[in-house]
Amino acid sequence: MSPLKRRSGWFMGGLVIGILLVVMIVALVSQTGWGRERALGFTLKTLGGQLNGKLIVERLEGNLLTGARLYEITLNDADGDLFLSADSAYLDYQLPTFFGGDIVIERLVVYDPDLYLRKLPGDTAWNYQEIFADTTPSTGNPRATLVDLAEFVDGLVIVRGTWEPEGDLTGTAREVAIEEALSDTSRLLVERVPGGFVRTMRFEELDAVASRILISGDERGGKYLQIDNISTLAYVWATPARIERGRGEVLLRGDLVQFRATPLVLPESQAALWGTVSFTDDAPRYDVHARGEEVALSDLQWIYPPFPSEGTVTGDLWFETRDEGMFYEVHDLTLRAPGTVIEGEASLVFGDTLRFLNADLEAEPLRVETVQQMLPIDIPVEGLRIGAAEIHALDDPGESGN
Repeated sequence: MSPLKRRSGWFMGGLVIGILLVVMIVALVSQTGWGRERALGFTLKTLGGQLNGKLIVERLEGNLLTGARLYEITLNDADGDLFLSADSAYLDYQLPTFFGGDIVIERLVVYDPDLYLRKLPGDTAWNYQEIFADTTPSTGNPRATLVDLAEFVDGLVIVRGTWEPEGDLTGTAREVAIEEALSDTSRLLVERVPGGFVRTMRFEELDAVASRILISGDERGGKYLQIDNISTLAYVWATPARIERGRGEVLLRGDLVQFRATPLVLPESQAALWGTVSFTDDAPRYDVHARGEEVALSDLQWIYPPFPSEGTVTGDLWFETRDEGMFYEVHDLTLRAPGTVIEGEASLVFGDTLRFLNADLEAEPLRVETVQQMLPIDIPVEGLRIGAAEIHALDDPGESGN
């Protein structure tokens, strides 16, 4: 064997031995208390990136090579307000990705997570946007964090955003709308805070499995979740909705949230839901589509309490926020309620009054009392005609006519 080949052999052998020694040292060191602290600092610094907040983990187990188990986790924003807390979390990750390119987490399990999303009057951005904002100088394609599989067990999500009355209300009409929203009987969870009003939505008993999560800046696509299964008790309004099972996608980019839920399984029925919610204005603006076949009216009472407990509805619904109020349009409608079957299409605006723009509806049979029950009789109603029957909201609920 030539001296060159012998030197090459010694070099390769020494390189392999060196790598093995480094791996053994890292493995041994990461099992000690001192090593785990260093591993924790490295892991959190890499995973958190340039977090604009303070991340605290009370205890760490595991090692640097295979993953980590974190206990008593809190993440506060730059002002010290709580953004996230969790009892514990398990992470399995690909260590080489920590040294360059996107960070890849193979599996993430979080127990008892509490997540608080806020944008209060006077704030220019949501707290999650400020926490995950990349303030480092641009050096090319920014890094992202990819999660191949994530599970969240018994979580809580609280969303608090600025609120304003729907529609272009001024003067007395605006004051009345605010007073109604703040009342004890309001369906909205609204409170007065310094500088304005805040609406709260809560999602309790949340269990979810996501097969893909992307956390990146808007230039890389934003924040994306592919949800395989989700269940929760949702307080979008004061009356909660039980979501038994759901599958879909969520994309957060800037002040825009895009979502798709197909299907969304409720206690007695299921539907499909997709659309966008924009938070660029003082209050959220919606552009949402829904499709359902034989959806139980009882499953929709959390959205609209006047629906009777018996009956079903089939159709395509589109609603969006407009300056004059919330616009609704329904096609291929078949509504079956006690003593009544209504078919056709309609569009309406729900602002300071309920105004029908179009109502091409037929009813056979028709029970006027049932229709009146489903109308908000404390709000003026204009322009509703079902076949030859014209239905008005009456001051006296005991009156009826057709």
